[in-house]
Amino acid sequence: WDGQGQVGETRFLVRRIRYNPDTTVLEAFEQVVVFTPKARLVCPMVRTNLTTRYLIALPPVRLSVFAQSPKVPFLPVSFRKVAQNQPQQKAEKEKKERPLNFQTNKPVIRKPPRWFFEDVVITEEGEDYTINAKRAIYDEDADKVEIPEGIKFEDPETIATAPKGEVDNKKKVAIFLGPVEVIVKPKKEEATKPKAEQGSGQPAGQPTEQKGEEKREKLRERLRKEGGRMVCDRAEYYYRERRVIASGNVRFEQEGRYKGSAEKAIYLTRDEVLTLEGNVTVQDLRKGHQVECPKVVVNLKTDEVEVSPPVRGRIIVREEEEEKPQPEKAQQESKEEAKQ
Repeated sequence: WDGQGQVGETRFLVRRIRYNPDTTVLEAFEQVVVFTPKARLVCPMVRTNLTTRYLIALPPVRLSVFAQSPKVPFLPVSFRKVAQNQPQQKAEKEKKERPLNFQTNKPVIRKPPRWFFEDVVITEEGEDYTINAKRAIYDEDADKVEIPEGIKFEDPETIATAPKGEVDNKKKVAIFLGPVEVIVKPKKEEATKPKAEQGSGQPAGQPTEQKGEEKREKLRERLRKEGGRMVCDRAEYYYRERRVIASGNVRFEQEGRYKGSAEKAIYLTRDEVLTLEGNVTVQDLRKGHQVECPKVVVNLKTDEVEVSPPVRGRIIVREEEEEKPQPEKAQQESKEEAKQ
């Protein structure tokens, strides 16, 4: 039958239910929605022991975690009506609360207040990141996700991988414990406007300034499109603020262009500002230049670089050899060969 029920602080909506009073094991089938004080579970089948409060949810499983306890109306209506009438109202509320979502095709175990996952995908409504974890443990009381094995974080700008980490849902920060590898994705090249459109509306007398702007834009886009890679011992990503803090043996490189190291790196992905601190070394792989200093701030939007003193640098200067003039006879012979 369609039913609603409550066990302690846990409420549920079910299609079919079976209960064994000898073992105090309750099984729910076909369509199950379980509400705990701060979470909502949706799956096809649940088996729980009412004495120990342990619960096993069979896949596919979707768990949504809320900052505040979701309100569950208990009305004398059938499950079908509840399932049909409530989603729109709940979706509006969830959009404001921006719940944390867990999805997996493996069984999920709950031992209050913890949930245990395998091969789980973690997302947050309103955010554009995805976390894949081999194993994850969510603590309802602490509102934290511990990932003891295999974490991969991905958003439109970066991919971060580490052996283990955690996600603090209160502070909105993902922590990676090393060795951590962070890859900055290359920017996709945008379609450029035709030259006729670029020149239209341009006031006369400003060709030099326009060329200068185009040159700076070209340099900035070239740096951004090539992407990069960073390795460190620990990384923290405050995903609401779009701020990355890397520490411990920070090493970074952009293949074929530059490489370097520092004790700490802070990157603001929205503003595209990179700050390197502590024994900073940057080497230009193309030209051989190298600089050492305590701090560097790079703004990729404006192409501005601020280097804090004291600074030690090495500049490689290459002189071009002048071509020696050929004798008149040799020039005449080369012209005749060219004609032939």
